[in-house]
Amino acid sequence: MPKEYNSVIEVKGPLIVVEGVKGVMYGEVVDIKRGDGKILHGQVLDAMENLAVIQVFEGTS
Repeated sequence: MPKEYNSVIEVKGPLIVVEGVKGVMYGEVVDIKRGDGKILHGQVLDAMENLAVIQVFEGTS
């Protein structure tokens, strides 16, 4: 079952920071759904207790 989070707290170039995450692991491949419905793909670069840093493979603008 896919997990869904709606808590992006920062976007800096190809990196996004998401808070309120649980069970996310380093290296995990993720899908990111933008506000306009477009799906982007990325990979978790760092996972902490409550935060994850994700590198987006496509543009974030």
